[in-house]
Amino acid sequence: MGRLLALLLVLVGLLPTATPTAAQSVLPRRLVYLHVVTAEVLRSLEQRASQLDAVAPVYFRVEANGRVSGRDRPEVTTLARRLGLRVLPVVTNAPRQAEFSPLLATPTARAGIIEQLVTLVRQHGYDGLNIDFEGLAPSDRAPLTAFQHELTARLRPLGKLATIAVAAKPRELLTGWAAAYDYGALAQASDGLVLMTYAYHPASGPPGSTAPFNWVERTVAFASSVAPPEKLLLGIGLWGYDWNVSRPEPAVVRTWAEIETIAARPDAQRGYSAEDESAWVRYRENGEERIIWVEDERAITAKLALIRRYRLAGWAAWRLGHEGPPAWNAFAAFAAGASRSAGAGVDWELPNGHFFTQAGEPGRAGFAVTDEDGVLFWSEFRRLGGVEVVGYPRSHRFLWNGFVSQVFQKAVFQWAPDRQAVNFVNVFDELSAAGKDSWLERERATPRPLPSSLDAGKTWEAIQTARLTLLDQDPELKQAYLQQRDPLRLFGLPTSRVEDRGNHLAVRFQRAVLQRWTVEVPWARAGQVTIANGGDIAIEAGLVPREALTPRPAS
Repeated sequence: MGRLLALLLVLVGLLPTATPTAAQSVLPRRLVYLHVVTAEVLRSLEQRASQLDAVAPVYFRVEANGRVSGRDRPEVTTLARRLGLRVLPVVTNAPRQAEFSPLLATPTARAGIIEQLVTLVRQHGYDGLNIDFEGLAPSDRAPLTAFQHELTARLRPLGKLATIAVAAKPRELLTGWAAAYDYGALAQASDGLVLMTYAYHPASGPPGSTAPFNWVERTVAFASSVAPPEKLLLGIGLWGYDWNVSRPEPAVVRTWAEIETIAARPDAQRGYSAEDESAWVRYRENGEERIIWVEDERAITAKLALIRRYRLAGWAAWRLGHEGPPAWNAFAAFAAGASRSAGAGVDWELPNGHFFTQAGEPGRAGFAVTDEDGVLFWSEFRRLGGVEVVGYPRSHRFLWNGFVSQVFQKAVFQWAPDRQAVNFVNVFDELSAAGKDSWLERERATPRPLPSSLDAGKTWEAIQTARLTLLDQDPELKQAYLQQRDPLRLFGLPTSRVEDRGNHLAVRFQRAVLQRWTVEVPWARAGQVTIANGGDIAIEAGLVPREALTPRPAS
């Protein structure tokens, strides 16, 4: 009898149990949300399945009476399963704050909602759920955590995942709509958190980046300090917001395809905020100025680098159908581990310099800054302060007027072999010599240079004094110039007076233009001083040979 009992115990140990398997309990590292089902969206899901682990279709919603509404979409669920993707349907909430709080706060109401959700998971064989309760009151903090804990307790024995989307916040908040999300407690109560690090500037507010880098990184840093990083997914926004700058009205959502069509218009202008790590497009519609802020390949690559830096589990993108090839390029480069440095993602060390892809094809191709052949561009780049001072490289080395040169966003390096030193090219003087003053005035609101006779008969010291006196017309511009680490080297001397260009004051230098904005504009606050980058403008004006501008993979 004892031997028979022992054999039975061994056999029981071999039977499957309700404990989740390792594969089932692992949080997906590459997840995309799906909200609107169209043939195009389904094609995109099929084409990009190899770059994904899971899809989160928006299927279900909790109503004010506690009933779960919505339905499964077999065309999505079946396709995802065929493609080998896990399906984690999204559950949203119809009521907000005062209407929803009683449901969360009442144990029997929570239990009723959870029972319905578990039934749906069993019925359709989902791999778990993604809770996306928004518009919550600060008092919902403990009840929301309790709900998630109770849901997880029901799903885990089934081998299913319980995840939750949380509002982004760079520090602990006990007021406002992000207060309800207790990152640390929710991480303990869940299998994973999606940080909604997008929509920083909402459609109803003023124009601006939907995901400014500093805000995104501070949110990641805070979240990873209170929750296990391996339970965190970084939210990536794939849409663009299109604002009317001329008059206040809600922004329009734009897909990447729509943005590309608009950017191709003759009057449209593309730009990139290095501070926000976000792209923008300016254009006019019916006589009114508009601006679109969007996350392009460079912007997404910069944000993805935070995953490695803070050792997060992966990313979750909102939403399929909004994106274009640049987003998938960024995801592919990240998945391939294109970074050769510790989590940088877009630049890496070389034996005698550094390789940057930020101004090329992020994560894949770009421009090297080195000390090769005794031309000490890398040493000078570092001595000056690097990217913060001269920007990212925009070209390879090439010959300009017979000298080895390299274009950076804010300056152009030129090697002086007789002095064994780096000079800065007087870009705006070169533009003037190339007959570009009218173009600069028309396209870049750049003042025309004063005649060279201004310096006639003066010593170098007298020339320098007279030229710097031109800045006395605007003390704020003068202060912005003088506070640079080496202003004379970086910008050169003023070559124009301070001019009023309507919405800003501008002064031209040998190598740059400083602008002080007198009104609020999408790219600057009223009173802010910005710099028109000499290197970028030299490229735009056609002064740099095309072959020098083509990014190359690192050798």
